[in-house]
Amino acid sequence: VIRPGMVVWHSQSGRCNPVDALSRIVRAFVQHSLAWESIGADDLLDGINVDTFCACAYSVWLRGGPAVYALRGAFRLEALLSSIGPHVQRVPYRAWRESMARQCEEQQEHPLTALLPHLATDQPPLEAAGDDVLSARRRG
Repeated sequence: VIRPGMVVWHSQSGRCNPVDALSRIVRAFVQHSLAWESIGADDLLDGINVDTFCACAYSVWLRGGPAVYALRGAFRLEALLSSIGPHVQRVPYRAWRESMARQCEEQQEHPLTALLPHLATDQPPLEAAGDDVLSARRRG
């Protein structure tokens, strides 16, 4: 049994699922040049690159035998935001979420419209525990 955390973009090409939660959040960052500020542990987000996940899963398959593997990764929000560019304004998470809620009300096709009901009002999504082990090469 393999229990991955969030599986995200390819570490070399940046290719990804454009409608997964993280891709939607990144599109909103880019579209509005606005992101929540990361403070301490809030900077570390859950995610393992798809190519790293596949290599690990294949290695597990080669070993065989009954076992449970937790394959998790993490990356720094600031690394992701710096790959988008310096123009992204940082605001407290609640202010970011309130701004995105207003945008979603005005634009039904907004990248976060389907995701927003699942985002907490008081803490950033996708928080992770552990070290930064991802490539920040995701492209918005």
